[in-house]
Amino acid sequence: MATVLTGAVYMARGDMVIRDALPNDWPYIQWLTRQESYALGWLPRQWFDRVWGLHPKAFRAWILLCEVNRDAVGYCAVSPAFKPPYYGRIYQMAVQADARRHEYGTFLADVAHRLVIQNGGNGTTLRCASELPANQFWDALGFHLIDVIPVGASVGDSPRVVRRQLDKRMKPALHGGMQSLLHHSVA
Repeated sequence: MATVLTGAVYMARGDMVIRDALPNDWPYIQWLTRQESYALGWLPRQWFDRVWGLHPKAFRAWILLCEVNRDAVGYCAVSPAFKPPYYGRIYQMAVQADARRHEYGTFLADVAHRLVIQNGGNGTTLRCASELPANQFWDALGFHLIDVIPVGASVGDSPRVVRRQLDKRMKPALHGGMQSLLHHSVA
């Protein structure tokens, strides 16, 4: 009998599960990244391999996969806080176009933020191009603008990208059934 690897389950609600993504989930992550390439920053495959421990220089981070009825609908790549001021970072998060408006992104962001807090972080940051509709999503989740990075401020910026850094302080869960087991973050 073959051993089946499964990721830790962080949240289960009805037919939705948020769990650790595994190396065999890579084809889906790669497909969704290509579908949403206009909105996602680039993360090399090596980053994922390091999280999964497939690379000699492994490091602690999470790749969360959201499934509904055992079909993947989105993912989130997040790292914990490593140095002061101890804010974790969401590097990528995407939900399939046909699965949006069902709160899957909200749940992914909430689980990512809670993992950062549980592992000693003071909050969660991310960068999002200012012209993307995703900014309304992040604003609705309680993230707030802390900085605008001018175009061309760092290597790899394209002329169309203006990024803003956002910061989320722990708030009570937005939805019933998701009460926090964590304390509010340190201000």
